[in-house]
Amino acid sequence: MAQVNKYSDFTELMPEILRAFIDKVYVHEKEKVDGVTRQTIEIVYNFIGSVELPTLD
Repeated sequence: MAQVNKYSDFTELMPEILRAFIDKVYVHEKEKVDGVTRQTIEIVYNFIGSVELPTLD
């Protein structure tokens, strides 16, 4: 909670803040399905791991 409190009121997203909350970023290979190119990006957060977000279709 100390990290969350430290960065709870920021006006600019800076590398220091990203490093505090993000552990890893995986950029997967591009896929082309039915003429549509998609690329999956997976973000692994510190303290909670990977979060599955709904797709924007």
